[in-house]
Amino acid sequence: MNISLKSNKRLFVFACLTVLLVIVSSFRLHEIKISTSEVTITNTTAKIHIKLFADDLASCLSQFTKKHVPFEGTTVDAKTLVSLNQYIKRNFALSVNNIPLTYEISNSVIDNNQDEQLKTIELIYV
Repeated sequence: MNISLKSNKRLFVFACLTVLLVIVSSFRLHEIKISTSEVTITNTTAKIHIKLFADDLASCLSQFTKKHVPFEGTTVDAKTLVSLNQYIKRNFALSVNNIPLTYEISNSVIDNNQDEQLKTIELIYV
């Protein structure tokens, strides 16, 4: 009876470790990376350049739209651009002296790096 209890404990520990290993290995990890933003202000215009990592942005947009959003090629397609603008406008507000500003996207570029983890997207808002 004592032998059976030990083997059951071992089996239980082995099963727990296996489940933990499967869970941890299913996460897609990548190095810490920093997105950048640059704001240029003239008398009447503010131009905002935002550079984001494509895999992170695709993940957020896929959750937002509840469907897979890929970033392939070197430009953002029209349908994805609509979703991207909805996401940005819903989650980011711009104001000067507490006066809300309207803004529109003027350009978007996807770099042609084939490594999905290093691919970036530059968004330009005016």
